Amino acid sequence: MRSFYGDECAKHPEIAGRRYLPNRACIKCHSEQNKIRHAANRAALLELIAAAQSARWLSTRLDEALLSMGK
Repeated sequence: MRSFYGDECAKHPEIAGRRYLPNRACIKCHSEQNKIRHAANRAALLELIAAAQSARWLSTRLDEALLSMGK
């Protein structure tokens, strides 16, 4: 993503106001938000896989899906 130098972020003054052009977000704040969101998505996916593994006896479709994921 393209960036520019704008207002300095209160949390990250060390990057001297570098921001993403499309949404004008501080680069480090944006990165931190993505890490949090991706961790939550990963936790939800792992919970879904665990639930599917415990319910394997319900359907062969679950078995096929889990095998295709390598689980």
